[in-house]
Amino acid sequence: MRIYYLDESGSTGDLIKGSRALDFQQEPVFSLACVGVDDMADLEDEIKRLKSRHKVQSVELKSMAVKGKPLLVAELAAYLARRRLPVFIEVVDKRFLFCATMVNHLILPPVGQSDTEPQSMWIKNVFAEYLHANLPDSIMQTYADACGDCSIKSTRRAFETLLLWLSGGQPDTEVAEALYRFTAESQEDFEALAGSETDAWRAGLPIPDQSKRGKPFWMLPNLSSFTNIYA
Repeated sequence: MRIYYLDESGSTGDLIKGSRALDFQQEPVFSLACVGVDDMADLEDEIKRLKSRHKVQSVELKSMAVKGKPLLVAELAAYLARRRLPVFIEVVDKRFLFCATMVNHLILPPVGQSDTEPQSMWIKNVFAEYLHANLPDSIMQTYADACGDCSIKSTRRAFETLLLWLSGGQPDTEVAEALYRFTAESQEDFEALAGSETDAWRAGLPIPDQSKRGKPFWMLPNLSSFTNIYA
């Protein structure tokens, strides 16, 4: 029987918040690691041995404590392999996650079972990679503002600024044209709702998670990372 331990690195909270430079507080990557342990006492003894051998003074085996000690890390990895302990690591590029969220909600919002078909997933990935490589920070910020403002006006502006940029002669014309076409269709659906529903601003935005105090979290890489590891 194993007990699974998880720890994260690079967590800066909701990706729509923080610096308007969208540098994610200078931590562009989030990672979540998990290890399954079947003999805690043996693992503790191994860590104590490695700390003593490599002269690590800190109580916890933090990353900063082993910085510059690659042999310690290599020996610990060898121990995990030797004991055949399961290790799961999820690494997320925060900018890519932001762009993928735009694709999944603003550009190609959910419509049904076809959303998860291989062809659909491939197209969404191509779109997200294109935006990751080319999308200006100013347009990403417009989408972040739409999430934070929760208004029809802000969501409309997110559609309009993206369409304006896509129509400006972007590289790889075929992908840009496809992005424009799908975004324009989604905007039409949004405008149809905006004329009759007060919460039409939700169209194009992700479904937020709630904090303990009831405040929304719009983009949290740790949640998708945890569900992927759990799966």
